[in-house]
Formats: sequence, structure tokens, C-alpha cells
Amino acid sequence: MFAADDEGGRAIPLGVRTDTTRFEARAVLLPRSILLLYTDGLVERRRRSLDEGIGQAADLVGEGRDVALADLAGRLMTGLAPAAGFEDDVALLLYRRPGPLDLEYSADLDHLAPARRALRGWLEQCALGPEQAQDILVAAGEALANAIEHGHRDSPGGLVRLRATASVDRVEVTVADTGTWKPPRPSSGSLRGRGLALMRALLEEVSVDPGPTGTTVRLRTRIVHDEPAHP
Repeated sequence: MFAADDEGGRAIPLGVRTDTTRFEARAVLLPRSILLLYTDGLVERRRRSLDEGIGQAADLVGEGRDVALADLAGRLMTGLAPAAGFEDDVALLLYRRPGPLDLEYSADLDHLAPARRALRGWLEQCALGPEQAQDILVAAGEALANAIEHGHRDSPGGLVRLRATASVDRVEVTVADTGTWKPPRPSSGSLRGRGLALMRALLEEVSVDPGPTGTTVRLRTRIVHDEPAHP
């Protein structure tokens, strides 16, 4: 699940001996990979190798690498639970690199450039190809501009939220406003009003969900990569 320089950080459990020197080791968490931290109660069973339990946990993480982390945590608890239930306390922590990008700001065009910069930096952490990253950035920029310029045309000062998440094979960007939906009406000979068509030309899935409290635009696309990403 990650690449480690060595295993020099291994030691006996905390609290067993207070006079034991603790060593450190460094590991590199690869883009779009998942880190699982857990207590031994999750994988340790009587009359079963500890390696077997660890391997089972790793397999479940690999199988669920595309699902939300909250759902993956549930799968781990269900898939690793003994028939009679856990005999020990269990705690686990899941982290996917990079973590979600979550921004909220007032509907002002001055915030468009900072939002795009933040999204560009986040996409770089995902280790996407430059062409695909640019497609996502352009599509998201259109959604942000529409939310500010059209969604809040009658209610300046409302809020716009940008959220981006990545799994091993997919990126999703959500742009939500608190304004009102304005159907696109492209005018003849003009490029205005064609933002939605541009988004759909650049990405695999684009959905628009207008409602009484605002509009949510969801942009999804499968990641194109030459080498398989690490689960």
C-alpha cells in the first residue's frame, strides 16, 4: 500500500516496556494510494497466523480502493469480523492521498483564480497526466464561473463550494452554489452559454442537479495512466 525505505520502525507494542528505545522509519505514500492504520484486534485471531489476518485486510483495501473511505471502513469491519464478533477492541484509520479538497467562498469573481490555483495544486498531488489535469481544471473553472456569474446573478454574496476527491482510478469534482438555476441559452455566433457543453466534451460524466436551495454540478472522469496506480 506504500513504499518503505526499510522496516526499521518495527518494535514491540507501546506500553509493554517503558525503557525501550523507539526507532523511526520513513515511508512514501504514493499518489492515490490508501494508508490503513489499525489495532491488532482487527486482524489477530486465535489459532491463525497474524500474517493471514494482515493479508486479508490488505486484500479488502485493494478490492475497495475505488469506494469512499467511510464505506471502505465498514467493509473492513464486516469482512474481518469473526462469526462470534470481535473479541478485542478495534480501532482503524483510513487515509487516501491526497485528502479531499474542500473550499467555500463568497460568490465573487475575485475568488475564481485562487480556487483554480488550489485545484491545480491538488491535481498535481494526484499525479495525473498534464493533459487530463488541464481538462479537469478547465471544466471545473467553467462550473465555478457559472456558479458565480449565473447562479448568484440575483443574490450576490451567496456561497460557492468546491470539493474534489480522488480514488485510484477516478476523480470527482463538485461545485455547489446557493443561488438559482439559469438554463443555458447559447446565442448565435457567441461562445457564451456553452460552458456545460464544454464540460461534457472534456470529461466522461457531467451532471447538474438544480434545486430550491442551489445547484450542484458533479464532474467525474476515469484517470488515464500508463502504469497501474498502487492500491
